[in-house]
Amino acid sequence: MSATSRLVLAPLILALLAASPAALTQDFSCDDIEFNSSATNEFPSVAQSCHSVVERDGKLYVRLVADVVRVRADGSMVLDLKASDGSRIRQDFNPSRGFRAMISGKPRPTRELVPGQEIRLYLPSDRWQVLQVPGRE
Repeated sequence: MSATSRLVLAPLILALLAASPAALTQDFSCDDIEFNSSATNEFPSVAQSCHSVVERDGKLYVRLVADVVRVRADGSMVLDLKASDGSRIRQDFNPSRGFRAMISGKPRPTRELVPGQEIRLYLPSDRWQVLQVPGRE
């Protein structure tokens, strides 16, 4: 198992998707995003933790990066979100029932994540809105 795992989560909670560099969109940045209450309630530091806006299969996601600190028996996790300024913000994360992480291309339960593992978190666009679009009016 590699130190960096790719995760997938149901769109209503989080989408944890593998993204290639070609999937990054240049149309939006974290400065263009305003997060709604469902995102800020789950991740209060989401604005400081936004790393980029990516496109996958025609849909936009905000990318967060975190290290797994602890995985509890109930599937909840403690994460250290990596803020865009390089600091870390400790955050509890309670994935939805039936959550599976994509590890080495196979769906696995969260209990197979290990402390110190870097994960990428992708918030779907129903959790935020674009404030402005560079180059457009």
